[in-house]
Amino acid sequence: MSWKEPSPNNGPAITGYKIESKTTTGEYTVLTTIGNITSYTHTGLTTGSQYSYRTYAINSAGTSVVSNVATAKPGHTLIPTNLIADDISPTSILLTWNPPSQTFGGSITGYIISKRFAADVYDQVGETNGPQTSYTVTGLHTGETYTYVVKARYNIGTNSDNSSPASATPTASSAPPSKL
Repeated sequence: MSWKEPSPNNGPAITGYKIESKTTTGEYTVLTTIGNITSYTHTGLTTGSQYSYRTYAINSAGTSVVSNVATAKPGHTLIPTNLIADDISPTSILLTWNPPSQTFGGSITGYIISKRFAADVYDQVGETNGPQTSYTVTGLHTGETYTYVVKARYNIGTNSDNSSPASATPTASSAPPSKL
């Protein structure tokens, strides 16, 4: 799972996050407390079971109100998942995603990044080589919204289908998330 750091509200800087989880019938329990990173991988889950998650930001003033609840049901994925577009400068967007879990015996040799130009019309704007699961798009216009999809490229000469789209709008105050 991953999330975007909350916008500063003239308060102390975020120092970490508390993540709670539950199964369909259980109560929320603290899964982990982590430093100032905006992602966490919950492993050892049962395929087909549903899990719910909620997150709190932590700073020197205490713990925030709870986030919205996100649910997931582990299973094999055939496309890149959890694509996130994060405006990291007035002219750049960082894309991050999770690789597909099912590669049918092939290996991922890279990813193809495409930008939406019209409804369901995408054009390739970049690619990666190897298993890296991030890509920075640069040279963008401040104040314009950009939407992207990603697909995996396999060593057997095929590609996955496109991921779900993700959008971001670089602004004059866009900056990378702070890391402690």
